[in-house]
Amino acid sequence: MSDKTLLRKKYTALRDSLDSEYREACDNSIAQFLFLSEEYSFAKEIFVYVSARSEVDTFAVINRALADGKKVAVPHCRDGLMNFYYIGSTDELVCSQFGIPTVDVNKAVIAVPCDETLCVVPALSFDREGNRLGYGGGYYDRFLSMNKVKTAGLCREISVADSLPAEKYDVKIDCVITEKSVIRRRVNGGK
Repeated sequence: MSDKTLLRKKYTALRDSLDSEYREACDNSIAQFLFLSEEYSFAKEIFVYVSARSEVDTFAVINRALADGKKVAVPHCRDGLMNFYYIGSTDELVCSQFGIPTVDVNKAVIAVPCDETLCVVPALSFDREGNRLGYGGGYYDRFLSMNKVKTAGLCREISVADSLPAEKYDVKIDCVITEKSVIRRRVNGGK
């Protein structure tokens, strides 16, 4: 097994083992740090994954962004590519073939990222240099390599790694938001 495969098993088991009350408390704090961040304030559009299973909950993020008058788009994956589609409410979500909430692409409008788009990226783990351990499909790396947007990862502190393996096609994210802080990636030796 590869290093990434072993790490995926480790961080999935860790995340799944957390008590639901602890997860909820962390997720509420993570959302508050996001809402207070310059990344969120700057954004007119939020491209955000729809949480499933033991991922950091994004329903509060979606609902708050909509209430704040921001455009919200969620991902839909097909044929190896991921696009985002605008939603006006979480009531518009349907269950995908993978059991993950998504949109009905026949009823939704495709979203085109702009300079004021923040993409909230999922992962099993992040490190402090902006590397992420995704699920292995490469959807976000492909999307982010083709679309220059601000990025943020939501992660419980317990799942922040000291260092993660990165390959040349892996796209680093700008910041990681935990229940304790906003960790911004150092660029060109700065903070």
